[in-house]
Amino acid sequence: MAHNMLHELQAQIYPYLILSGSTIGMVLWLLRKRAVQVNHLNQQLGQLNQQLQHEPLRFLQQAPALLQSAGLLGLRWRLEWYGAHESGEFGECKAKAAQWQERIEATEICIDITFFLPHSRGEQFYFIRTVLHTFILLLQTDFLIKAASTRETLLQMARMHLFLQHDMKNIAQFIQLMDEQLSNCPPALEQQLLQQLRFAAPLVRQRADHIVHSLTNKSDSLSQAQAVAIGPLLERLCRLHSLTLAWQSEHQASAWIAPAKLDGALDNILKNYYDWGMRQTPPQSVCLHAWLHTGEQRLRLRLQLPGQACETPLLRLFEPFWSSDEQGLGVGLYQARQMLQSAHGDLQAGLDGSVLYFEILLPAAPA
Repeated sequence: MAHNMLHELQAQIYPYLILSGSTIGMVLWLLRKRAVQVNHLNQQLGQLNQQLQHEPLRFLQQAPALLQSAGLLGLRWRLEWYGAHESGEFGECKAKAAQWQERIEATEICIDITFFLPHSRGEQFYFIRTVLHTFILLLQTDFLIKAASTRETLLQMARMHLFLQHDMKNIAQFIQLMDEQLSNCPPALEQQLLQQLRFAAPLVRQRADHIVHSLTNKSDSLSQAQAVAIGPLLERLCRLHSLTLAWQSEHQASAWIAPAKLDGALDNILKNYYDWGMRQTPPQSVCLHAWLHTGEQRLRLRLQLPGQACETPLLRLFEPFWSSDEQGLGVGLYQARQMLQSAHGDLQAGLDGSVLYFEILLPAAPA
């Protein structure tokens, strides 16, 4: 009898179990289908953003059509774009709809967005929010990319301006030095001073031409790599900075580099040696020792001032805007290193005991 009752109970439950299982299966199938649709929409948003090259304004204009297919009723935005203001909307922006607000900020740009959603709960609400979160993250990324690229461009311009300011300061100091020599030159040394000016003026003119070309974004032959003889160039620059040069090795070799870059890098290094001599009490002339080691593909030029103990931490030497000289800009050595590295060379510093030396790596000119 008990067996018959259990059998009857099972017969009554089976239809409900089948119905429940079918319902659960159908719900899972619908959820999976909806999840696939949401995933597809997220991929489409990412592809659209990539096609628009992460341009936030264009993405803001074209993405709402995809969001509408996810169930969004409409959206309204207020945009501040580098001081300019703009507002707009898409779709149905009804006050009775559910609203969700987001704000995105990046330096000088920000946007306030209001999303208008249908009154829904459960999975539909979850899926709409998932697509909107993807949209917000992509738009936020675009804002950050735009702000970063703008900031980097401004930094590049500021660095170029600072480098040019440094070069113009060197030229101005040379003009001051030339004026002092002309004002205090005894009549018996006028001819000797004239010869020195005839030698130095072309080098200063070359530097001035380079500054003008940089300011006007023009290119000339000095920006093209060519064979540059190391020995004569270093000797001319040392004479320009009133430095005595003593070669400690053979120096008949040429580097393959743009003359303006090598000239500017060496000029910044030698200017540091000259300034060091002028800061001494009393001011003293500087005798610079130089070694030139040649290889098949690279040249290694070493400059050292015997007896000059290094008073500056090596870690600080190439740090921009740091200088041991109160009147220095702190960009000379950093600029020299940037110039050489842009020409496939390098600038390094080290200590020989307590004596500071600079080592310049340069691509060798073809035989």
